[in-house]
Amino acid sequence: MICVKYILQFLTVYTLCSYAASDKPDTKQTDNSRIDRIGELLTNQNERIRTLENIVISQKTEIHNLKFVVSKLENKDRFHERKFLRLSQILARSSQNMATTTVYHIEQNEVSSQNQSDSEENSEVDESDSSDLQPSRMDNLAWDLLYNICKSNLHCTKFPRCDCNNCTVMPTVDECICWKEVGPVADKKENGDLECITDHEGFTGNSLNRHVIEVSLYDFVETQGPVDDDEPIHE
Repeated sequence: MICVKYILQFLTVYTLCSYAASDKPDTKQTDNSRIDRIGELLTNQNERIRTLENIVISQKTEIHNLKFVVSKLENKDRFHERKFLRLSQILARSSQNMATTTVYHIEQNEVSSQNQSDSEENSEVDESDSSDLQPSRMDNLAWDLLYNICKSNLHCTKFPRCDCNNCTVMPTVDECICWKEVGPVADKKENGDLECITDHEGFTGNSLNRHVIEVSLYDFVETQGPVDDDEPIHE
């Protein structure tokens, strides 16, 4: 901006000198006209300088605004990067937990025959045992403990899976509360006295809420009692 100002001043002086060299000082009127002309030129040059200064100020303001926008975009990108990193970590932990659950389920299947013989020794269940399944006491139970409680009270490990194809979403308790077409439970379902876990409120698609499993299991023990080992299995 300073260079432009110097150039305009130089042009102004050069123009004035040109007028001075070309005009002859004839009369006083001629001198006055020349002075007026010089004043007009100076005024025009000053207006041009002010216009250029305003343009420079406007450009500086625009640059400042652009820098602010770029800074906001950079902050937004960093936020999304941190969010993506957190989601990746959660996904990795979920995959690890799923793999651990699958391994646990395989190990449970390997010892199912031993668990079946152990459960047959406890065919009669005292009503006080069902109090261990109250939802208020189930909140802090791990899945493996829930699995053992199911085996101890319901003796379901010897029963095959039903045909609802929903057992895969609950790998640690799949044979413990899969009630459809299972021995005396199937008979009660035919009479409309008992619903399958897949028909229970809260079971939607491939999502099964843990609280739904616990409450359903508690209701089954309270209302139907444990499965009798002597009753036949209907497949």
